[in-house]
Amino acid sequence: MRKLLYLLIAPLLLVACAEAGDPFSDGHKALVWNQNIGINGYAQDLKTNDQYLFVAEDRAGVSVIDRNTLERTWITSLANSTGSQELIDNNNIAYDAEHKILAFTESDEADQVIFASIEDIENPYYVGYTLGGVSAVSELRVKSVEEIIPNQVGQAVPIFEYTLASGSYLKKGSYGYYYIPEMEPDYLNLGFSMDINVENRVNGFDEDDLFYYVASGQRGFKIIQKADTTIVDVNTLGDAQKLSVVGDYLYVACRQEGLFVYDIKNRMAPNTEPIYHKSVSGIAVDIDYDGDYLGLACSSGGVYLFNISDPAEPVYLDKDDSHYSHAYCVDVKDNRVYVGGRDMVAVYSIAN
Repeated sequence: MRKLLYLLIAPLLLVACAEAGDPFSDGHKALVWNQNIGINGYAQDLKTNDQYLFVAEDRAGVSVIDRNTLERTWITSLANSTGSQELIDNNNIAYDAEHKILAFTESDEADQVIFASIEDIENPYYVGYTLGGVSAVSELRVKSVEEIIPNQVGQAVPIFEYTLASGSYLKKGSYGYYYIPEMEPDYLNLGFSMDINVENRVNGFDEDDLFYYVASGQRGFKIIQKADTTIVDVNTLGDAQKLSVVGDYLYVACRQEGLFVYDIKNRMAPNTEPIYHKSVSGIAVDIDYDGDYLGLACSSGGVYLFNISDPAEPVYLDKDDSHYSHAYCVDVKDNRVYVGGRDMVAVYSIAN
């Protein structure tokens, strides 16, 4: 009788003890490991577009991986008019698809942003670099802008913007370039159009049309109004490392405390208490989403996957830490999850 009673109440105890949002242990795996792609360094940052996966490999250069064939092009130097320029210490990466410009940080002596043309993926070519004003860069993004200006020979110069988190600053600059036959590419560093002192370390950022969102370590996160740079501070448990805006909600990777979600419908007076919290193994260091899915990289804890089809009520789906030792960065694209680790990038598909 006692055994029968235990069998009846055991399922209820399991449900009661489960954390909100956890899936039931029915053997179903949402994260389906496909394979690991070997790289030569530690994956410090990775970004995807429709065709490629770009990886900053710390002191081993950068890699460009075809997302369809998973073939890798390893870049350790850039050709220029006098020979080549070696890549020494690369920790952040971004890509402008319209002009096929790869941007990454070079931190050997002083942080700078290097721009390279990968029109010919097998022969990347040095274009130029930022002229000072950056240090301890923690995140980098680039995008094309519609504006073009004529160069000295009357040809149009494509312009794109780069935004970066540098120390305690959020900076935006504009850049253009053009080629003169048989000469070094000429470039126009148009300087910084924005230079916001956030007053605390900037670990990562996101933005929409009206606001910037900044992960600021032990000081939580900040929302900055673009129009007048008014800053709103929200404290968080744990160190805010990276974040993503999903509609009216902010998802924050908070190192030892895991994932927090905040209601930010009122940007200038957001709710200071999270509406969702997920504890994790390891430490939450990076976050990314695409469509209905969000990935969270948690160092020794592996990668976590969430369904965010309703951003106000995320559903934890799965985790995996069995195919590598550390998950340093994550990118989600087209129902695939890419995780950067030590000497490898793990590729997962998402099972519905």
